[in-house]
Amino acid sequence: MSETGVDGFMIQGGCRMRRIRRVFCLFSILAAVMLGGTYAWADGQNEVVPGAGSVVSTSKHEFYAFEYAKDYLKQQLVRRENEITFTVRQDSRKDIGKALLEAALEVTEDTPGTQGDYLDLHIEAYKISPYQITAVYNTKRKLQYYEHTITYSIRYYTTWDQEKAMNERVSQVLDDLDLDDLDTYEKIEKIYNYVCKRVSYDYDTSGNTGKFSAYNALVKKKAVCQGYASLIYRMMRQAGVECRVIKGTSNGVAHSWNIVRIGQKYYNIDATWDAGSDPDDYKYFLKTEAEFKDHTREAQYKTASFSAAYPMATESYCFGNHEWSSEYTVDVEATCSSYGIQSIHCLRCDAVKEGSLRQIKKKSHTYGSWKVVKKATIFEEGEKQKTCKVCGAKRTSSIKKLTAKVTLNASSVRMKVGQISTGLAIKSQNSQDSVKRWSSSNSSVVSVGRKTGKLKAKKKGTAVITVTMASGAKATCKVTVSTKTIKATAISFPKKKTTMRVGETMELNLTVKPVTASDKITYVVSKNGVLSLTKDGKIKAKKTGVAYVKATTKSGLTAKCRITVKSAQKSS
Repeated sequence: MSETGVDGFMIQGGCRMRRIRRVFCLFSILAAVMLGGTYAWADGQNEVVPGAGSVVSTSKHEFYAFEYAKDYLKQQLVRRENEITFTVRQDSRKDIGKALLEAALEVTEDTPGTQGDYLDLHIEAYKISPYQITAVYNTKRKLQYYEHTITYSIRYYTTWDQEKAMNERVSQVLDDLDLDDLDTYEKIEKIYNYVCKRVSYDYDTSGNTGKFSAYNALVKKKAVCQGYASLIYRMMRQAGVECRVIKGTSNGVAHSWNIVRIGQKYYNIDATWDAGSDPDDYKYFLKTEAEFKDHTREAQYKTASFSAAYPMATESYCFGNHEWSSEYTVDVEATCSSYGIQSIHCLRCDAVKEGSLRQIKKKSHTYGSWKVVKKATIFEEGEKQKTCKVCGAKRTSSIKKLTAKVTLNASSVRMKVGQISTGLAIKSQNSQDSVKRWSSSNSSVVSVGRKTGKLKAKKKGTAVITVTMASGAKATCKVTVSTKTIKATAISFPKKKTTMRVGETMELNLTVKPVTASDKITYVVSKNGVLSLTKDGKIKAKKTGVAYVKATTKSGLTAKCRITVKSAQKSS
């Protein structure tokens, strides 16, 4: 609860048990947007430079994101700084002053005892001064971001020196309580007993605000409920016990108390009301909501989200008289990356039975489909990988090398003594492969160029020509050498019809059988100017239209190809 004082400070709600305090909840923020008709823009490094008019100056501490600004504000609050000024970049002009403060006071499972509720209860009053919002533009006058320069003025119930003394004193007390080997209940009991025995209620009405602090409760041993609750929170969390402060009313009067977690459930504790009592006579220790009917929470502690985060026990704590379940409860779900935990719980208080902890096996991974991360080649294996959709674990497997293959354009050929031929050639091979060497089984009959594959018939006989690829793949052709001239028996073009575009050239690639035939080939093209023959034996498309290229051997064998020439393709 808070009120606005005459000096503009927001006064945090402290509780004074057995004395009714006024409740106020009015808050206002003034935001001065320094834009108007003037501009501020940034250069390529996004540094603010002079614009057409005056530029709002930035603060010493500048942050690029809300989270960084929040962490800085939290740090300054812990150090009890009274004036906190900084600049934070945002995408909008929306006021973030109050939101930053609320975020700095948030409580998570990892929040230490000096932060969260402890900080919140030690802020007496605060004021967010009218702050500046500067629009920052680039050199093209395009909006880059807004700079929010915010100043907080804070009054605390304690000083930084008192908090440093508090740090030492809390650590000393917890060491003296010797909590290291105790379970959660035993830790809670020892801390609660310590506070209830040593801290008495402060009835002073002189305006001393120190009584709202945990410092007064621990060092001076006198405080009001706010001091009790913040001290309990501080000591519990430092001892590793999950604890929160609950604000509300008790019997219609503003009040603060705590909830603590044992097992998976939370219980109410109120050291203010149990202070001075014998532990056997405690009435407000580890109670359910039903047993706390004289305590009413503020609305923020009644929401569905808060109740889900801090589930309250529905049965009183057993204090050792447990009713153990016959079935195991899963405490931590197993995943595909970590083991789970299950144990036997008390049906009444949810305490865990000693020695009942049991490990749950990891779940199987939920893998996606295989993805090739390295393609296999004829020279080396590839690699494929699949990833678990839940935990991201990866499974890798090898892909077999590709099978290398090579074929020649003939399995057997004839040659005439003295003939040289380049007709024997590779018909197909793997794209990554290359010729390592050509070889002859009988070089005295037929020799072959080691790199070129050119054949030379030397004398009558037979030989086997082998091409060996870099991959190790091989193909062979039997060559028979005689004194007879090798004549073509058939010729053909790869296609009887094809297309070209104006300006293109094309190899004729005539197929001659047998490949070692020595016939002279004559080429002619239609005389309509559509095609022409080049000096290196290619045809060139000259203009659009249809033309024929014809190949003829001396013995009269012919082959013809119809070529349609289209317009040259336009460049994009």
